[in-house]
Amino acid sequence: MSVRRACSLAGLLAVLSVALPAGAPVSAVQHAHASYSTRETAAPAGLTVDITTVTPSALVPGEQLELSGTVANDDTQVWRKVQAYLVISYDPLATQGELAAAANSPAESYVGDRIVEIGRFDTLGRLDVGDTSTYTLRVPFGVLDISGAEGVYTVGVQLLATDVDDSRSTEALARARTFVPLVDADRSNPPAEVDLAMLWPLRGPVLRRVDGTYVHGAALRRSLEPGGRLRRLVDLAATGGDTPLTLVTDPALLDAAEDIADGRYGPPAPPREPAGGPDQPPQTSTDEPSGPSDVAETPTETATDDPATGQEVRVSPAAGDWLQDVVNRFGPNDLVTGYGAPDEAGLAQAPRVAAAAFRAGRATTRALLGADPGTVAFAPGSVDAAELAALGGPIDDRLAVLSPDHLTEQGRELGPVLALPGSDGPQQVLVADPSLAAGGPAPDDPLSALQVRQRLLAETALLSLGAEDDQSRGDAPPAAAFVPAPQWDPGLSWPSADFFSGLQTPWLRPVPLDTLRAGAVATDSDVVTGDGPQDSAGVVDAADALALTESSARLVHRAQTLARILGGDPGLARWYDAAAALGMSSYASNDADRRLEVTRATSGALAGQLGQVTLDGSSFVILSSSRGRFGVTISNDLDRPVTVGVRLQATSTELRFEAGDPVTVGAGERETVTVDTTVDDNRVTTAQAFLVTRTGQRFGNPLVFSIRTSDIGVVVWGVLAVAGLIFVAALVRRIVRRVRGNGGGDSGGGPRGSSPRAAA
Repeated sequence: MSVRRACSLAGLLAVLSVALPAGAPVSAVQHAHASYSTRETAAPAGLTVDITTVTPSALVPGEQLELSGTVANDDTQVWRKVQAYLVISYDPLATQGELAAAANSPAESYVGDRIVEIGRFDTLGRLDVGDTSTYTLRVPFGVLDISGAEGVYTVGVQLLATDVDDSRSTEALARARTFVPLVDADRSNPPAEVDLAMLWPLRGPVLRRVDGTYVHGAALRRSLEPGGRLRRLVDLAATGGDTPLTLVTDPALLDAAEDIADGRYGPPAPPREPAGGPDQPPQTSTDEPSGPSDVAETPTETATDDPATGQEVRVSPAAGDWLQDVVNRFGPNDLVTGYGAPDEAGLAQAPRVAAAAFRAGRATTRALLGADPGTVAFAPGSVDAAELAALGGPIDDRLAVLSPDHLTEQGRELGPVLALPGSDGPQQVLVADPSLAAGGPAPDDPLSALQVRQRLLAETALLSLGAEDDQSRGDAPPAAAFVPAPQWDPGLSWPSADFFSGLQTPWLRPVPLDTLRAGAVATDSDVVTGDGPQDSAGVVDAADALALTESSARLVHRAQTLARILGGDPGLARWYDAAAALGMSSYASNDADRRLEVTRATSGALAGQLGQVTLDGSSFVILSSSRGRFGVTISNDLDRPVTVGVRLQATSTELRFEAGDPVTVGAGERETVTVDTTVDDNRVTTAQAFLVTRTGQRFGNPLVFSIRTSDIGVVVWGVLAVAGLIFVAALVRRIVRRVRGNGGGDSGGGPRGSSPRAAA
């Protein structure tokens, strides 16, 4: 045993004398360093260290292992003689359970002995307050203190340093660790290859205000610009070369990027400026009060006027660059989520909103991607077979993603893609183990590009090694799907990780997603347990989900009505379809109150616009007979023409109306519609007049009025008839008498007009 090994073991035994009970077997002491139950006390130092490269990404017998990274002095004092040491576990982790336990273990957990041979550690020297430096550790394979067994080793770096008082502790002042697998490619039987399909998420929370600007718009804009999370994901994907990669894009994010790039916000037909000026909140309905107004982010570079609100908003050309890169990268095998990454369980309960979300997503992908890509739906924390059927559709269109926790033990053994019975055909389900993308152990950033890659390699290495002992699979190769979390950020140091090059290992074979889907295993729905990950993100509280569902459905109804009276404006309908879908986003699990507030405000604004088209008329109508006419007036206070009709309804079936076809009323104008009426009795009857769309859908407040007929009309016509008869009779009598008078004069032979007496 070397002096270094003896000293290290002596120190370890001193620690274990406290950690282990008296009489513990020697074997427990000899291999205690392989467990994660023993902790070192964390030193209160302000030095930090990370790991940015691991070369090669997996241990290879005969090749040296190289780690590099950065060191920062975040302390309030100077540190001198700073040195970085490599540590590695002696025994490998052999199961997924052990790997998960190691990844979740405390940052101070014991890993292994430091390699202290001269030339195997790196001396950084003095680090002043705020200074940073880099380290590189190169250790030949033969010098690594490991058992050499196949599996996954924990490797790390630890810092020692001297403080201002010239004291130097043997406890690590800072540490970082990750995983490195060992699968011997030179053995007689090569390792089993794991077919790996990789999904690449381009997702993020999107929430749009009633004026079209975005909640947390500044953060969204920064994520699209150089150095931002979404920008990093696209740039990292571009380094993949020929590695098969399936983009998973949220259409709502594409719309947001286009809006931010162009500085154009709001619906195509913005609402009229509310009374009181642009600073007043929009008119809302009484049943859906809007929340407090949001303040738009302050512009810092290029700005323009928002056509909807007149406010200054930020314009980011970088957002347009990001969008163009996504469009250029998007291929026929890439996928999209539902619009806004919706709460799929909630959509299943709201068919109208689900249809709106589908229309919004399809309109966006056609406009921006020029395609109708397949869609992917991520199952919530719990899902049963019926809900699962609602997540999917035809086998070539929609893919549902589940966790192994959603399946029975039998279902987990069937493979990564299952074909379950569905109402519209077989429902394909991708079983994605979240452990593959769970990242590395603390204290380093567990989701950095390097940590995620090393965890992926570790998980697939164990899958490969386990497949050799599993004879039940026959000739079917092991397969897996890599699906990172929706908010995955590869970190600022992603270029150093060399993510995709590190995936070139003897046991890993990246394949297109379609390769896995082609091998879907048909099975029954009873493999779905209804359970799921207990800490699943995107699970919306039941009460919040119900409120969002009702408000979003009301928004869709009002938006469709407005679009119809404005001539079926497809742009307007699409804009409000998107607003309704965003209200039911799975991100509502984090901001349900805000989404409900914005959804209600948007719905209320629609109610205000519909309320500017009104119907007026008399509250009491008297007809002089059983048939008659009266007028009602349509007023349009919108800034665009509307096409509407009038429909009437009475409490009595003896009353019938005909108002004619819909009419077009210009902006700010009025139009009177004549109503033909037929009444079978002369009672007073209550009736209502409604505004309707071209398709007969009612909207707005009804005009309530009373209507009756009067007998005075019959009397008047009777009197007129009698008078007419009397007049005709008198006229005839007069004519007859005159005719007779004229006949007597002619028989006397005297001149016309002379009397007989005069003639004599």
